[in-house]
Amino acid sequence: MNPLCGDRVRLMLTLQDDRVTAARFIGDSCAICAASADVLAELVTGRPSADARRVGSADLLAVLQADIRPTRMRCVTLPLSVLAMALNGGASS
Repeated sequence: MNPLCGDRVRLMLTLQDDRVTAARFIGDSCAICAASADVLAELVTGRPSADARRVGSADLLAVLQADIRPTRMRCVTLPLSVLAMALNGGASS
């Protein structure tokens, strides 16, 4: 959750042999955050978890091809934070 704007994202991963075999998200967020979560789910599916951990904001921005203001970068990076938590075995309510 992004406490500054209220965006909420939940990322669900299926791991098999330490590889992301499926990634889905649900959330109550702005369009930028939702698009970022959607792109992230596509980018990590099929990758080993170590490779999925290396996906960064530059990767998301390259796919989104949008001019994101610095004040909205947290909208892009929130799904990355959620991914890191998921791959590290964390959970969030």
